Amino acid sequence: MTTNKLKLNPDKTEVLIATSVNRFSNWSNNSLSLIADGKAIEVIDVVKSLGIKFDKDLSFEEHISSVVQACYIQLRNLRAIGSKLNFDLKKQLIHCLIFSKLDYCNGLFFGLPDKLLKKLQKVQNSCVRFLFGKEGFDK
Repeated sequence: MTTNKLKLNPDKTEVLIATSVNRFSNWSNNSLSLIADGKAIEVIDVVKSLGIKFDKDLSFEEHISSVVQACYIQLRNLRAIGSKLNFDLKKQLIHCLIFSKLDYCNGLFFGLPDKLLKKLQKVQNSCVRFLFGKEGFDK
């Protein structure tokens, strides 16, 4: 890195050991020690990069939970003013505020378990209910 005049900032650097669930038992956070500029770099279970939360199993459970939570917060805020909005404006706001969060890096969700994908589907279903003025919840 010094040949390219780059310097590692140990205060902002985190290390994630990503491996399969079966093989992770062979590793422990204490078995790997990295030191940069005399400071130890912490090994952690979840790393956030470009808005995506990567966990040690690459299961994306924490990322999907945070996306779903952010979408429901936006949807709750939209419901507060929903009666004053027409159909087209509701549709635009849903696309801008909620679907943009769901669509960001959605290629990473390929092959994830149905349990996680159903959480994302429930957000979409809630958006449709808001759009058409129906109340209720997914079962």
